[in-house]
Amino acid sequence: MIHDAHLSDRMAAVVNGRSTWTPAEAMHLAECPQCDTELTLLHEVRSLGDSAPMVDAARLSALVLPRVRAARRAEQRTRFGAWGAVVLAAAASVMLVVLPAVRRPATETIAVVTLPELDGLGPEGLRGVLESIDAGLPATEPTDEGALTGLDATDLDAVFDGLEG
Repeated sequence: MIHDAHLSDRMAAVVNGRSTWTPAEAMHLAECPQCDTELTLLHEVRSLGDSAPMVDAARLSALVLPRVRAARRAEQRTRFGAWGAVVLAAAASVMLVVLPAVRRPATETIAVVTLPELDGLGPEGLRGVLESIDAGLPATEPTDEGALTGLDATDLDAVFDGLEG
């Protein structure tokens, strides 16, 4: 038994002359109105294609290619214009951030330190701590740089180790 799907797959090849029907397929086509309708439709489509005017490919490409090139150039200009806008916006953002920082006067940094040890002190004790901070560190005497000139690498390493603790 021949299935209609098998014949449907082969119909285009037979209509275009690339194949022929077997005797069993020809007998099925004569008895099956659905397959006969489908084959008739394919013959009509083929005749429409044969009656259509031939396209002059060289003439058509001569008309189409300049339009395609112009469209590509316009697209590139648009693309570069969009990227230019992005770059310009990025540069403006950088300028808004960098320039005010450059022109801004330096401000004094104030460190805030929380000392839980001071929580128990009264007003007089806190005043005493503030006065000792305001007094600053005791002045140190300058070191004698000449004392280090006679040291070799081992001696200098020992000095640095002692400073680091």
